[in-house]
Amino acid sequence: MRSNPNMNSERGSASLELAMLSVAILTFFLLLIVGARVSMAHQSLQSAAFAGARDASLVRTVGEASSAGSAGANLALNQAGIKCTNTSIGIDTSAFSKPIGTVGQVRATLTCKVKLADVAFPGLPGNITITKHSTSPIDPYRER
Repeated sequence: MRSNPNMNSERGSASLELAMLSVAILTFFLLLIVGARVSMAHQSLQSAAFAGARDASLVRTVGEASSAGSAGANLALNQAGIKCTNTSIGIDTSAFSKPIGTVGQVRATLTCKVKLADVAFPGLPGNITITKHSTSPIDPYRER
């Protein structure tokens, strides 16, 4: 009895299919990790911007507002565990110069470069820059 030559030509195809499938699954999980990291960074930066604006709106002077806002935003970032390669915190305190009885808001702007290079996925940028804004009202009838 002779063996069929076509039966031997498929030898090893299951191993090749498994290798190709494992690359696709690994790519999916790496993209899932990148998406989770970016989403978490967006949420944490928004929370930190809110904390900075809120802390700045609670003090009475412009100088105190800038330092309190920056400190509040930095504390929120540290508590969230977000590691930025470059962080910029801007606190707009121009509403403190408005007359008493006038509604005003403090605005915090937070910019962070989140590192993605350690995921080591080809084609991804090394960093992604995320900017978030938040405002908090100033009590219009308090002394400034």
